[in-house]
Amino acid sequence: MNVLINIKENITASDKKVFLTACIAGFITHGFRLANKFYCEDSFNYLNTISVSWTTSIGRFLLRLVENVRGPYEITWLIGVLSILWIAIASVLMVRTLDIKGGFGKYIVPCIMVCNPAVTATFAYMYTADGYFFGLMMSVLAAYFVCIKRKKRDVVYAALFLAISMAFYQAYLSVTIVVLMISLVVMTLDPGKSFQDVGKEAGRYSLMGIIGMALYYPSMKIAMKLEGIELINYMGIADDQKFDVGRIKSIFVNSYIEFARFYLVRKKINFYNVSNVIVFVIIGILLAVMFVKGCRSSKKKSYGPAWRIAVLLLLGLLLPVATHIFFVISPDVSYISAIMAYSMCLIYILPVVLWEKTDPVGREKFKSVTLAGMIFLWLITIHFTVIAGQAYETMYRANVNVMNELNRIVTRMEMIPGYDPEMEIAVFGNTYQEPEYVKSAPMMPGVVSNKFLTYPDTYVSAINWFLSADYGKANKERMTELAATKEFSEMKKWPEEGSLRIIDGTMVIFLDDNDIEDYQ
Repeated sequence: MNVLINIKENITASDKKVFLTACIAGFITHGFRLANKFYCEDSFNYLNTISVSWTTSIGRFLLRLVENVRGPYEITWLIGVLSILWIAIASVLMVRTLDIKGGFGKYIVPCIMVCNPAVTATFAYMYTADGYFFGLMMSVLAAYFVCIKRKKRDVVYAALFLAISMAFYQAYLSVTIVVLMISLVVMTLDPGKSFQDVGKEAGRYSLMGIIGMALYYPSMKIAMKLEGIELINYMGIADDQKFDVGRIKSIFVNSYIEFARFYLVRKKINFYNVSNVIVFVIIGILLAVMFVKGCRSSKKKSYGPAWRIAVLLLLGLLLPVATHIFFVISPDVSYISAIMAYSMCLIYILPVVLWEKTDPVGREKFKSVTLAGMIFLWLITIHFTVIAGQAYETMYRANVNVMNELNRIVTRMEMIPGYDPEMEIAVFGNTYQEPEYVKSAPMMPGVVSNKFLTYPDTYVSAINWFLSADYGKANKERMTELAATKEFSEMKKWPEEGSLRIIDGTMVIFLDDNDIEDYQ
């Protein structure tokens, strides 16, 4: 009870403003998604077969706990509301951690955090988004404790929060790192801070990270041991790491490539990539202005421009690697999907933080510059909302197309003599189409194409889910037997006549011959 009272007493008017802004911006940007049920391929697998084993096998062993709250169901509106609330809390923590006091910053930071494309991409996987964004909130809480709290035990608390965050989704480790790097940039530009001060703080951050990993990794292994599940490399943490020169070089090269791809993404010039270039130009200008002012301050002799330049350059060079920390801990990772790129969206906060730290007199002198910057950042967040709308429209079209195709397949099934509403189904191939990514945004995962189903099991799961049916699934051994029959060799590809046939009591659906070698 005392803890709850203390929390209530510590909530300020500023916190309420940030929280409310995040909620309003979140519901405006993602309201259409919350009000509509869109599925992706992972949704059907999760809802039908692999929820617990899959999340544990890739190191997200606490993610399953969300099922204890709302069950293994994709309750879109509930998951969406919980997700936005977690992001709103994370926004409050972010404003506190980076010591943002200006009214503009308190409005723009929560908008950036809740409207950015990484949130939109995560909502493609709505069935588990609430767990993911709880992990995001914990990652920011870790940064908050190690930055704001100054007692030794708070480093341990921060490490615990970091470990919990990784147990929900390891990618948010990069969020904590980027927030701490922004904090170090601000410290480096502070004339009152020495090299020893910055080094000591970096040491505290590193200690927190080491303790956090020391808490997370053994806990993950224990969870896997108890469930009899082995760790897989895919989007997880690899056990067989080899850090030779080639591996380290690959990490840096891939990190820089994916960092640039996220911001520049398309060859065609559009608002997204042009505005991103301007953001980095503004960051460079603000860094230069703050650095020059620091050199001219009354503490010029103790300012030490050489080491500050070196630290800023080091942080800048390491930033792409920090945002792609998964390249370090697991070689089998793809950052094409924006869901893992949340830390890169935090770069949009950096101009706000740097402007906050400039001389108030200077800000007053350049009111027109301040106003232009405010309008520009608002335009960016508004464009994030537009991107979300385009992505959700793509999801809507994809789901309609898939449902229509599944209805056609089932109608054809019902017309075949010997049909049984609970019979076993074997699906060969797929009608998957190349993704239709939003043209003015990072590539997004999930429902991004006209036909998004690829695996045989998923087709059956989708039919059962969409049409409330109860068909059985033919296993791989059975499908191998069917593929060797004369009847199968005579089948045509969907949607031709002869693309569906009952063979030995199993409904065989021949969509295409892609991956047919798996059954031969």
